[in-house]
Amino acid sequence: MRARVRDSARPAEGRAPGSAAIVQTMKNTLIFMLAGALLGIAIASFIIPPALVWYSEPGGLPGGASVQALVQIPDVIRYTTGKLLRWQLIGGVVGAVLGLILAILLMRKKVPTTVPVGVDGSPSPN
Repeated sequence: MRARVRDSARPAEGRAPGSAAIVQTMKNTLIFMLAGALLGIAIASFIIPPALVWYSEPGGLPGGASVQALVQIPDVIRYTTGKLLRWQLIGGVVGAVLGLILAILLMRKKVPTTVPVGVDGSPSPN
């Protein structure tokens, strides 16, 4: 019985000899970028809400005095969610860029140095 091979595993005619390695490198780079983006979004989701609370609290009031304020709740919700979504987008972009940089640094191939060898095994004079 003959083993079945997926079409993507077969070398296609006209495909460059190193194209499988290029596809694998691109796939790994994309995985690093997506993981970085998700990590950036997650970090922004934990950091931004406390930062918004700190930013909106009045400071420097003597003796624990409170500020009386009338606010429009829909405007506050719109402002808060808008800021959170904006910072999640920024975190995702920064994470994707850092993932790309990490992928480039980890996958950069070092070119091996080879010494031409003569017939008798000694280094070639060239």
